[in-house]
Amino acid sequence: MYGDNIPIDLVVNVRNLRNIHSEADGILHARATLNLKFYVEQKTADPILAADMELIDSYITANVTIQEGDLLNIELKKFNFTEIECNMATFGVTYNQFIVDAMNVLMDPRGYVLPYLN
Repeated sequence: MYGDNIPIDLVVNVRNLRNIHSEADGILHARATLNLKFYVEQKTADPILAADMELIDSYITANVTIQEGDLLNIELKKFNFTEIECNMATFGVTYNQFIVDAMNVLMDPRGYVLPYLN
């Protein structure tokens, strides 16, 4: 719909952050609900909102460090989704459970196969 190699801006808003704790190795663990908005860049106009979705009660594991003053470095180790609500998408029908499963597979370093693709 938008073409190949089109830049996308991703805007992330934290709606809820809870159960935050860290281990002795410095890894941060938390539960979060995030809102994601995907904007497609246009050459002759403002970016177009292509999708708006909520990642509900996601489990996050990350290595967080502060570098040079106020620069925060976040290295995601694991990001597990439990539910996604797609508020809108310009690319057609969305299958929320398929998106949840696909994103969990992509974020898992062990590389499982999606049950839909067997």
